[in-house]
Amino acid sequence: GAQTLLSMDSEAEKLRLNCLKFAEDNGITFNEQRTTRKAFHLVVLGIGLGQHIAPLLDDVCPRNLIPVE
Repeated sequence: GAQTLLSMDSEAEKLRLNCLKFAEDNGITFNEQRTTRKAFHLVVLGIGLGQHIAPLLDDVCPRNLIPVE
């Protein structure tokens, strides 16, 4: 896949490397692509008449819905 270059200061880079090392040491892996459309949180920005909310709930099956008007 395409790589994105990130610019970090030295402290952020140390944290990033420590997190990756922790993941590697503990068998934690990361997927390059989304494996499911399920979500834990769903934040809806703008309620309006609310007709878009039910299809979103059916699509991503969130545990939490956070509506913001």
